[in-house]
Amino acid sequence: MHFSSHKVVVSCGLLACFYIATFVGIRLIQPWSINSNDGPGPIYRCAFYPLRFADSTKPQWFWSCVMRGGWITAKIIWNNPGNGYLTFETPGGLYRAVSGWDLRGARQGEVVKLKCGFELATYDDFSDHLLPSIEEVIKTPNHVPDPTSPSVTPPACAGGAPSVAADH
Repeated sequence: MHFSSHKVVVSCGLLACFYIATFVGIRLIQPWSINSNDGPGPIYRCAFYPLRFADSTKPQWFWSCVMRGGWITAKIIWNNPGNGYLTFETPGGLYRAVSGWDLRGARQGEVVKLKCGFELATYDDFSDHLLPSIEEVIKTPNHVPDPTSPSVTPPACAGGAPSVAADH
């Protein structure tokens, strides 16, 4: 049996439309059968990962972080190692990220370089969000320019785009 390339293209297009329509339908209907107290189940999270990522709410500084190999310069607002969170400020605003890193004595108000990763989370209302996590911290010298200044150059690229952690 001979398949023409036209039939293959049409079949792939129909499959893609069905995939997207299923995702949209689940997001609109929000069936209780695939939802739990921790959000939608793992089958939904895995099967629709590409669409969830594309549709997710991303921090304002996400793309500039990607372009810099995952590194951003940020000012520490609050570090709470007890609960594993670091609150920091970038030109895009104030953010909180999961952090298990020792900040090497860095204190509130100091400027540091952060290597960020992102975890894709889906909430009970089926909304998707990229949540930042801190993969590495480098304390900068004492006299660092204001990170909100346009003259601040990005830190050296550590290679690759920031990782996107798998769902839990």
